[in-house]
Order: sequence, then structure tokens, then C-alpha cells
Amino acid sequence: MSELIELLDHVVARQAVTSRPGAIGTKSGFGSAPPIDLDALELRDALAGAAGPRYFELEAAAMARIERPLRVPLGLCECGSPVVCEFDRVAAQCPACGEWMDRAESVAAARDYVETTWLTPVEIEQETRTWGTPVSAGRVRVWRHRGRISADPYGRYRLADVLALIDAAAGVAA
Repeated sequence: MSELIELLDHVVARQAVTSRPGAIGTKSGFGSAPPIDLDALELRDALAGAAGPRYFELEAAAMARIERPLRVPLGLCECGSPVVCEFDRVAAQCPACGEWMDRAESVAAARDYVETTWLTPVEIEQETRTWGTPVSAGRVRVWRHRGRISADPYGRYRLADVLALIDAAAGVAA
């Protein structure tokens, strides 16, 4: 049975749990399953009947667009264009110049960059903004005051140490 019809079956049976008290346990307590949705049942049957065999082709094409593989950034190509790779692939081609980037080499280069880069607190704040997990310069100074991170003689901090503290903070929050 196709995924779309399964989804409509789910809606038809109203297997989604509401917040009203009932007999079905949920994370926040108990909820109840609402009655069958006859409108969704009619829509499901109309879709499958009207399109016939073509319905399943259209549904497969739609699901392929919706459920694209997760893409991860590999970095910048030599031409300066960003390159992304499907999660389960080992290499990706630059969309601008066609040059191939190896995922393992990209990870090694990123690791090397993080391990060998020393930045001031203000530079760390600027760098981490691009990561999606900004760390303020004040937070870096607090970490140093608390002894969680140490600076070199020039007041710079190793980026790998900052990343380890970000990861530790995310693990505590999770």
C-alpha cells in the first residue's frame, strides 16, 4: 500500500492523539483517539479511484521530492562555491565547476582547522555565529575564569576546546 494512502488511512482512523483525557497514554499524560474522519476517508478513496494507476506514479514522485536524503555541508570548493553531500555518500560534485570533493578529506581538513586554530574571544563569537551555535565573547571569558578553558600567552583560545564545551553544554541540555 502506498505511503500516501497509509497517511490518509492514519487520518481516516484518527490515530493521532488529542489532549483531551482518555485511555491512550501520551508523554504528558493521557489523550483520546477521536472518531473516524469520514471526509478523509472519502478523499482517500476519490484520489486513488480518480487517478488509477497514475496515482501511484504521482505519489512516488511526490514522496521522492518530500523525502530527499539528508544533506551535509562539505565545505567550499577551490572555486569558492559551497558543496553539500548526501548523508550516505562519500563524495560530492561542486555545482559550479564540477570538481569532486571527498567527504573524508573534508572532515580531516575541518578537524585540522579546529585543532590548530587559536582565536580571541571576539573572533570566537564571530566564528561560532556561522555554526548556528553562537558563543559570546563573555561566555568564553567566564569559561576561562571557571577554569574550563585556558588561553595562550596572547589571550587566544583553541577552537577545539570551545567546540568541546559547546558539545558538553548540548549534552547536558539534552
